[in-house]
Amino acid sequence: MPKVSIIVPVYNVEKYLKQALESAVNQTLNDIEIICIDDCSTDNSLNILKEYQLKDNRIKIIEQKENKGQGVARNLGLNIAEGEYIMFLDPDDWLELNACEIAYNQISKNKNDIVFFGTKTYLNNKKIFNTNDIRTKPFTEYFDCPQVKLYEIEKPFIKTFEIWYKIYNREYLNKNNIRFAPKRFGEDGIFSLKALVLSNTASFINAQLYNYRRHELSTTSRDFLNKYIEYIAARERNYCSLFNIKNGEKYLVQFLVYYINSLEYWYKRISKVNYQDKKRYYNAIKKIYTKLNKKHDISAISNDIDYAFFKNVLNTTFEITLIKLFIKKLFLFEKKNNRFCIRIFGINIKHKISAKNIKKRNAHE
Repeated sequence: MPKVSIIVPVYNVEKYLKQALESAVNQTLNDIEIICIDDCSTDNSLNILKEYQLKDNRIKIIEQKENKGQGVARNLGLNIAEGEYIMFLDPDDWLELNACEIAYNQISKNKNDIVFFGTKTYLNNKKIFNTNDIRTKPFTEYFDCPQVKLYEIEKPFIKTFEIWYKIYNREYLNKNNIRFAPKRFGEDGIFSLKALVLSNTASFINAQLYNYRRHELSTTSRDFLNKYIEYIAARERNYCSLFNIKNGEKYLVQFLVYYINSLEYWYKRISKVNYQDKKRYYNAIKKIYTKLNKKHDISAISNDIDYAFFKNVLNTTFEITLIKLFIKKLFLFEKKNNRFCIRIFGINIKHKISAKNIKKRNAHE
């Protein structure tokens, strides 16, 4: 039985696939298997997989007969995996060469269901790394704890539903039937949610073991716009699923913070789309925010979300919001500590307040 199974879903990634495979076959932990599921690639990806398989018998290839998406592909990998523990690798990303060894040593020693580790984000268009690791930052105070019950963590820690910055106990996944949704978008949501909620203990590694390649979004791409509608639907499904998972209510606050913040994040990332599509997304978010506001006391998590944005969407039409943003671009008065900024017709005027004037102001206050 291998110690770790690395599952790699593959579809039309010939440009990056070799780097991903090189990072897998050259792991310092030799006792691994690498399960690659080709989802009917139309480029040279399958030939690259076969080329590597000839050189390394730890590589297993599953060839899909029709394209069904990453969720189905990963499930196929999970169903044949023999490793004690599971790691996921997207075919345009890559692992640090000691990732499996460090992750395996931690999870096997601590007997955890899940272990989280850090990531580096590679900005593909700029060819630079962003090493600000938001994914493990909430766990800083727990780095030395061998066994942590996730529901006892009060600080919001769900930043994303990505699956690849963790190692999982395979027996735990199988026992709880933790699998991906057979969807093309948002397929990882239910997997991540169940993996978190049903876990007994977790631990955290203070090291960046995974390299995530971030591609810039084409905000005018019709394909992306259609995906975003499905993304919203997937998040709604995850919200509903939370109430059907044992102990799911313990994670309600955590999920609400993530849910609201992620909707805002994606809305702002697509801010350059045409007027009609932007309006459609705004109204979709407004509908969700209205539902959440009726069911939950959102003010209780106001410090963990952009509460001003939430209330604005809740109470303001899309058209009025655009007008307010336009006015803000032209006129602004903002005061922070010992500086104030005035914007008049889009021209910023900044001024530093002297220490003497600050004392006078404080004395009057």
